Amino acid sequence: MIELTPQEFSLLYVLAQASGLPLSRSELLQRAWPDAIDNHRTVDTHVLSLRKKLEVDPRQPNLIQTVRNVGYRLNAELAKPDEPAPKRPHRPTRSQPHSFSRFAEGH
Repeated sequence: MIELTPQEFSLLYVLAQASGLPLSRSELLQRAWPDAIDNHRTVDTHVLSLRKKLEVDPRQPNLIQTVRNVGYRLNAELAKPDEPAPKRPHRPTRSQPHSFSRFAEGH
């Protein structure tokens, strides 16, 4: 299991909701951050953190891809779950760490 901070989980969730379409840093800031933030480097920092946790080689990412002059996209082919979702999904609270395996199951 890979533990994600609530903000990392939010960012990953927003990328997954885009169904493989690239999102600009501005779009990601608007959709994934609870407070208004104008610093686009915040997105880059969190994407790097996610890559370190999720990618086999964070320097050559396959899951969270950079789209030049646009932003980032989630490679939908690699993000598909490996196992069926449970009948009663666990819903973590904001204080609990989130796991990528639970996210991949559609939470």
